[in-house]
Amino acid sequence: MNQEDKIPLKRHTIFNIRSMTKPLVGTAIFMLLEQGKLSLEDKVLTYIPFFDNDKCRNVTIDHLLMHTSGFRSGQELNKKCNTLEEFVIEASKIGPFSEPGSQLYYSGRNTAFLAYIIECITNTKPEDWIQTNILNPLQMNDTFCVHNRVLSDSLYDRISHVYVLKENKYEKHRDPSWNPEFAYFGGGVGFYSTVMDYAKFLAMWLGRNLSGKQIINKSSTVKTAVQSSIFDRTSARHWEIFRPVAEREKKLPAFGHFGDFGTMAYATPESELIICFFTQSRHNEIFGELLTLFESCLH
Repeated sequence: MNQEDKIPLKRHTIFNIRSMTKPLVGTAIFMLLEQGKLSLEDKVLTYIPFFDNDKCRNVTIDHLLMHTSGFRSGQELNKKCNTLEEFVIEASKIGPFSEPGSQLYYSGRNTAFLAYIIECITNTKPEDWIQTNILNPLQMNDTFCVHNRVLSDSLYDRISHVYVLKENKYEKHRDPSWNPEFAYFGGGVGFYSTVMDYAKFLAMWLGRNLSGKQIINKSSTVKTAVQSSIFDRTSARHWEIFRPVAEREKKLPAFGHFGDFGTMAYATPESELIICFFTQSRHNEIFGELLTLFESCLH
C-alpha cells in the first residue's frame, strides 16, 4: 500500500474505488424504483426542471442508467462548479451530443444526474442517502464518501497510495491526502472501500448477504439492472457485463465494475462467485489477463 516505505497491503486496506462508485448510485436508483418513487421510463425533467429544454426534454432515467442519454464526459465543467445543482444546471444547458437513446457514451455526467435525482426525491445529499440506506444496512463500515468523512490519522494510515505505470515503472500518482477532485459529490467517483465491504455489496446483489439486510428485494430488479445494452453487450444499467448471455438463456450474466485506480469487482450469479481484485496501480494492464483466467476456470 506504500512502496516507498515497503508497507504491504492488509486485509482491511482502504482503496479509492473511483468509478466503482457508480453502482452505488445505480443501486440507490433501483431502491427508489422498488419503493415506487420513480419509474425507469420517467423523463428526467419530471425531477430536474432544468431538463425542460429542447436538447434535454426527451432524456429518461433509463437513458442515464444505460449511458445512452447522449451526454459525454468532460471534467472541465465539473471543476468550474461549486455544487451538484450548479453542475446539473450548466450541463443541461449544453445538452446531449446525440439524440437520447441513439448511442452509448460511458459518461460520469449520467451518474451526476442520477445523483441529483436522488437528492430531489429524498431531499438528502446523495452521498448521505447512500451512507444511510446502503452502507449502514449492509454493514459496509469501511466504505465512505470523501465528501462526508473527516480524515483522521488512523483512517489515513489505512488508505493505499496510488501509483501509475509509466514506461514499465510504477510512479506515485497520489497519496491518501484528502483532496477531492471536485467541490461536491458528483456521483461518478468519490467513494472509498475495502475488498470485504465491496464483496458484501455484490453478495447483496446475488441475494446472498454476508451481513446486514437485503436492500434490493425483487429478482426482476436484478434482471433489469444487468440487462445488456443493445449498443454494447458489456454494458448494463450502471454495471459492466463480463460474460454476456444470449437472449434465449435464462441465466444472469457475470457483472461488476472497474475503477480507474486499479480496482475490479466481478460477480457471477451462475456459480455465486465473487472476485474482488483491488490494487492502486493505475493503467494496470493485468485485468484483461485476469478476466481470461476467471472465465477459463469457471467455464
